[in-house]
Amino acid sequence: MLTLISILAAMAVGALGQAINATAIEFHPDGRIGACGFILEPDAIALLFSPQQFNTSLCGHRAEIAWESGTLVQSIPISGICHICKGENVALSTQVYVEFGAPQNTTIDVLYAF
Repeated sequence: MLTLISILAAMAVGALGQAINATAIEFHPDGRIGACGFILEPDAIALLFSPQQFNTSLCGHRAEIAWESGTLVQSIPISGICHICKGENVALSTQVYVEFGAPQNTTIDVLYAF
C-alpha cells in the first residue's frame, strides 16, 4: 500500500497527474446505476465528481485519494456524478469513509489525482 508521502511524490513528478485539494462529502450507494453505467452497491468503493469535473471519458478510470490523516485508499473507481458537489469537490462512498477511518456524515479534506 502506498503512503501519503509516496502519493505526494508521485503526484509531484506527474505520474498520477496533478494533485487536487478538495472537500469530500459522503454518499450512501443504494444499488442504483451510476452515471458510468454500473451498479453502485451499498458496499461499493466509489468516487463521484461534480458536474463541472465529470466527463464520461473518466468512467472506468481510477483515482488515488489521500485523507488529511495520511490514510490512502488506492484505485478508487470514478463512478459518476455528485450533483451537489461544486468545482473540484467530490463525493466518496461510505465504504471509502470506513477505510479511511473518517467520521461518517461529515465533510473531509482530501488530496486526489487521476
